[in-house]
Amino acid sequence: RPFLTTIRAKQAFTLAFGADEKFMYIISVPNRVVKNVVISKFLKSERKMSAEAYLKPSKELVLKEKRNLKDYYIVGAVSDENILFAYSREFNTLLAIDKNSLEVKAAFEMPSMKEPHSLAVSENKIYVLGFDDGKNLLYEIQKPLIQ
Repeated sequence: RPFLTTIRAKQAFTLAFGADEKFMYIISVPNRVVKNVVISKFLKSERKMSAEAYLKPSKELVLKEKRNLKDYYIVGAVSDENILFAYSREFNTLLAIDKNSLEVKAAFEMPSMKEPHSLAVSENKIYVLGFDDGKNLLYEIQKPLIQ
């Protein structure tokens, strides 16, 4: 029996996981069967799905021209207060997702990194783990302010 079961992302891979005190969040990557990015929220105490949605922008978010959230390839996530930060390898972008509405509130261009794949957060920094030439790399980035 699977540890976590989704509805919209049953035939999708998940490369990003984030958690806080109460919930776990997983974000799928698009593929030929499931063309949308799916974010699922699970209650940790019961391992039951609490919410699930296709990744969608908030009303305030304006993406760059010719970009669609379906095309973002999320490879890392981390929970920070009311925001889930998610890193998209496809556009080298950090997305700020509201943990209640599951909407993308903001998108931030990131510096060039080699094979980024995991995130951690502190009070004012985001740490990104990358990989190059057989070695792990640690990138330290100023945490963006979310309005």
